[in-house]
Amino acid sequence: MLVFCLSILVLIVVTEALTEIVVKSKIFNGVRVFFTEGTSWFSRFVGGLLTCGHCFSLWAAVMLVGATLYIDIDFFSAAKNPVIWIIFTLFIHRMSNYLHFAVDRLDKFYK
Repeated sequence: MLVFCLSILVLIVVTEALTEIVVKSKIFNGVRVFFTEGTSWFSRFVGGLLTCGHCFSLWAAVMLVGATLYIDIDFFSAAKNPVIWIIFTLFIHRMSNYLHFAVDRLDKFYK
């Protein structure tokens, strides 16, 4: 049960991290512009997903949960699986961002 709860926590954080990277980062800016300036219904649909955090996070969660179910991931015994590396990399990255945010707030408080 603990492994399941930790897996859910990891998937929540990774979904949020992936959503922020795709919806807000400069890396995906060209992709977002390409789709939002398109004229077809498909371009407008994809552009809407890539610019709306709530919209994208739903599909990111579906993709991540689907991948974990399809691959039958046990997070702690499947370390050689590339999907696990990507998920944990995003998880660690997001946790480090929260830590940086907290440290920055403390620095401002004590200055």
